[in-house]
Amino acid sequence: MLFTIIMPMTRELVCPSCRQYLQPAADKLFCRQCNISYPIIDDIPSFISDAILPTTFSFEISVFFEKVERRHFWHVSRRELIHMIIRDLLKDRNNSGSMIELGCGNGSVARYLEEKKISVEGGDGSLDCLRMCRQKTKMALYHIDCNRTPFPDETYDVVGAFDLLEHLENEDVALKEINRVCKKGGLAIITVPAKKCLWSNFDIFFGHKKRYEKEELAKAVTAAGFTIKRITYFMAIIFPIIWAMRCFFGRKRYRKEEFWSNFQLTKTIPVLNEVILCITAIEKILLKKANLPFGASLICVAQK
Repeated sequence: MLFTIIMPMTRELVCPSCRQYLQPAADKLFCRQCNISYPIIDDIPSFISDAILPTTFSFEISVFFEKVERRHFWHVSRRELIHMIIRDLLKDRNNSGSMIELGCGNGSVARYLEEKKISVEGGDGSLDCLRMCRQKTKMALYHIDCNRTPFPDETYDVVGAFDLLEHLENEDVALKEINRVCKKGGLAIITVPAKKCLWSNFDIFFGHKKRYEKEELAKAVTAAGFTIKRITYFMAIIFPIIWAMRCFFGRKRYRKEEFWSNFQLTKTIPVLNEVILCITAIEKILLKKANLPFGASLICVAQK
């Protein structure tokens, strides 16, 4: 096993405002410095109100998307790649460690890593998504603003941010927070949508602020105090398919309620899905040996 198991609610947390350690109570955490109580809801410490953060999806769409993520080629391939990279990075490390995924959503990636015997925690701004995650896991979960987390300095050996940055108005704040909670010598693993030529109504609907080029992501991560260990595109072999579908479907203007029934990339088409999974399995073998020069997504591994 790569990591030591960490059960929910055993970690000491700090007030996001003043960074003083919080005092636990039966159903809350209390900051004596700020005189603020943070409730614990369904075993999830809550440090924000859902009303503070913009909501990309309705609860119904979140439920639908949770089902799609179980089998859709993009989600399956991405979480397998993330696991492969984490496993390979840590296989030579003898010390135990800890990991958190910031922006974990309903826990698609975090739960997969947990199944692979990696001890991981999750934080997200949607309490509804975290409740969905809680139904399927006992990992520690936190209802948080990823720009102001309740974790002490240098808490985690690995911090994951998988398709989080593109949703934020200011990525620099989140990256500096990732650096703060990452241990010295620890790793940040980040994925983002890539290639501005793929920008479409798909991105707008899903609340994306931007798509990244490799140099742009590298510059932002380095500015936050990290050293790049590896950065590569992925979803390269199927790039022409994604580009064609974005051009055909993604340029049309849909009413929001029409989007799910019309936008094909949100659907799992059984035969096509299996074919693409075979293709991305080949790409995963290539990524073990080399970086790819283009693709629909980027993955970056950086060290503090």
